[in-house]
Amino acid sequence: MNDLKERSLPMFDLGEQPKITIPLREQLRRIQWSYSKRNELEQCPRKYYFDYFGASARKAKSDNRKPLLRKLKSLQNRHERAGKILHLVIARYFRSAPEKMPLDEKGMLQWAS
Repeated sequence: MNDLKERSLPMFDLGEQPKITIPLREQLRRIQWSYSKRNELEQCPRKYYFDYFGASARKAKSDNRKPLLRKLKSLQNRHERAGKILHLVIARYFRSAPEKMPLDEKGMLQWAS
């Protein structure tokens, strides 16, 4: 019986497999870049990491600064806050338009404040 085990061949050839290497330029061509993210990466790699990896709930799980980074990422300056409110008012206007009672200028200002 031992003789049989020694002579048996593996079902699959597990010899050295050729490594398929894709040139770096080809790998980079396959990546879909967001121009705003790419611009941020080129300007400041550290800020890019903090915004897109360090503060992300799914990525960089071992980063001990994650709670602080998430809090800092959620902060808005006055310009960002005003832009967010403006977008909410515009969305509200278009949602109310099908009801045939779109908000007028006073209504939009009152709703925004």
